[in-house]
Amino acid sequence: MKYDNPTRAIEFLYNAFGFEKFAVYPGADGSNVQAQLKLGSNFVMVGATTNGKGPMSTPQALAGGRNYSATDSEGYLWSFGR
Repeated sequence: MKYDNPTRAIEFLYNAFGFEKFAVYPGADGSNVQAQLKLGSNFVMVGATTNGKGPMSTPQALAGGRNYSATDSEGYLWSFGR
């Protein structure tokens, strides 16, 4: 995922969804440039935007499943399902 402000996005994902900060790589100015975040056994990479955001798809709900969706600090829609 690419963010205009990765430091803010990392904190949002940590506080809102419980992502573990597995590895955070700071830039020369001390701001976070890239991070590996972990949720359960899954990882997501967060980094600084270079050319804007790309498209993001939302997974389809499965019959009998439980889903949760929320929008993060930069407008990305996050969906979790079980």
